[in-house]
Amino acid sequence: MPSLFNPHIRDAVLARIARLSPTSQPQWGRFTAQEMVCHVSCELREGLGELETGLPPRRRALAPVSW
Repeated sequence: MPSLFNPHIRDAVLARIARLSPTSQPQWGRFTAQEMVCHVSCELREGLGELETGLPPRRRALAPVSW
């Protein structure tokens, strides 16, 4: 799996991000450029422990209940 610790991979990712604009069309998926940047930054913040998250709303109902 590519790693952002590899300078060549990191440079390629940064170059792709630099080419994004508000009018960029999705090449896969349905996110706009703004939505994708938000999605990715939230995932990174979660991984770094900067953002607390819980179960997704649809799974909360499936979580075991302790009475």
